[in-house]
Amino acid sequence: MYDVDFDAEKLVAECVDSIRVVTDAPIENCHCALWAVMQILGPHLRSENFSSLEKSAENYQVNVETCHDRVALEQSASTLFDIFLEKQELSYSADQDDETICAALDGFCDIVNKTDPRIPMAVISKNNWEWMSQMLIVLQTDQNDSVREHLLSTLQVLMEKCGEPVKRTLVDTQLPISLVPLTQKSNGIQVGALRVLAILYSTEAEIPLEQLDYLNIDYFQRLYHHMTDYQKTDVLEMCTNFCGLLQRQNLDLSAVFEPIRENPYECANLGIVLIQEMNRKCTVRRLQFLHHVIELGETVLSKLFYENDLKVLAHVLARESINHSDKEIRQLCLTSLRLLLATKTVNSDDDIEYALANFDEN
Repeated sequence: MYDVDFDAEKLVAECVDSIRVVTDAPIENCHCALWAVMQILGPHLRSENFSSLEKSAENYQVNVETCHDRVALEQSASTLFDIFLEKQELSYSADQDDETICAALDGFCDIVNKTDPRIPMAVISKNNWEWMSQMLIVLQTDQNDSVREHLLSTLQVLMEKCGEPVKRTLVDTQLPISLVPLTQKSNGIQVGALRVLAILYSTEAEIPLEQLDYLNIDYFQRLYHHMTDYQKTDVLEMCTNFCGLLQRQNLDLSAVFEPIRENPYECANLGIVLIQEMNRKCTVRRLQFLHHVIELGETVLSKLFYENDLKVLAHVLARESINHSDKEIRQLCLTSLRLLLATKTVNSDDDIEYALANFDEN
């Protein structure tokens, strides 16, 4: 027999990993579970070692290099990488096991969703994003809609979990251009394709100008006309995010707004969703988009929105110009409110006058 060296941090990490393996719960829940057990045992097991364990458990940080999730995700990514290469070799063959890649992508996303975002970021960015590059090739070449839908879901998960670094990388690839025809299909895949495109353009990076040749007036005209083919909030997010990037780069906005000017009646669904989402949450890009819509003038507004909806919008802007915690958003709300009143499509009232008179510059 020999004595095992006591390493509180290592022991806590092993406990969290063990809970993760047994329960398949998100890693933060595993940490919470361990901490809860320590709190239960604490009054009964007072010792120097246990106090060290308690402190280590309280200050636990995932070791992104060695934890269970890192190993599991590396294995999952490696399996998928081999499948990506095989898919490319068999791209013109019927000898493909599409169920295997779909199941593997589901397993990969399950780990990503439940672990620390630094782990998938480390895995997919290795070797100059080689894993991601191979996945995009499969998305662009595979003809099985189920496979493509799973690939789109994986991209969505990675962007939502890892955030801006993944978006910045993807926006500078051919992915946005390859998504455009997928968003114009009518077999269901257009829903996931548009959602990925909308999330992708929530980046702060610049849009490569080549993409503007595809996301033109005809594209947005068709998008508004077929809005019921998508989740309506995805259409709004696509428009607001894309418009925000164009505005940041001082580029022409007519692709987004000219179809609204030409046929506002056909864009009425967009107007309804815009007010609903503004009432739920005001963001800078939504407010910038709204400002440009209001600038289209009284004739367009009266056809795009119902009168009562414009009243609701005015009160949302008045409320948020007073209550929102972000100064930029308060200022944008006030600016849009004043512009809306100037179109004479909405009459002021006591609540609106109160907002106009009590705007907080600080």
